[in-house]
Amino acid sequence: MKEKAIESTPSDPGARPWQSYNTVYTNAKAGMEGVDKEKVQRVVYEMSKGSKYFENEARKEAEMRQKIERMRAQCEKLSAAELAHFQMVILLSFVNYVLSSVYLFRAFRRSTVATFSLFRLR
Repeated sequence: MKEKAIESTPSDPGARPWQSYNTVYTNAKAGMEGVDKEKVQRVVYEMSKGSKYFENEARKEAEMRQKIERMRAQCEKLSAAELAHFQMVILLSFVNYVLSSVYLFRAFRRSTVATFSLFRLR
C-alpha cells in the first residue's frame, strides 16, 4: 500500500529520493533480467542511510545545489549589456579555437606533404 502512495507522486522530487541516489545498477549481468531496478535502488538507498559515504554524498549534493542557486541569482542580476558582452567573449574564444585548429591542420598537412615529397625524391 505504501509503495502505491509513493509511486503516485512522481513529480515531487522528495517522494523518491532513491532515484537521485547514485548507485551502480546493471541488468546486463546474468540473472538480473527480471529484477526490478527501482526496488533495488530503493533497498540500496535505505541500507546506505546513515553511512559516512551517504552523509558525504548528501553534503556534496547540498553544496552543489547551493552553488547552482548562487549562480542563478548572479545570472538574474546581469544586465542585457553584460550578457551580450559575455556571449561575445564566448563566441570569440570559440572562433579562436576553430582558427587554431585550422592553422594546426594546415601546418601538419604541409609538413606531411614536405616529408612525403622528400621520400619520393630519393
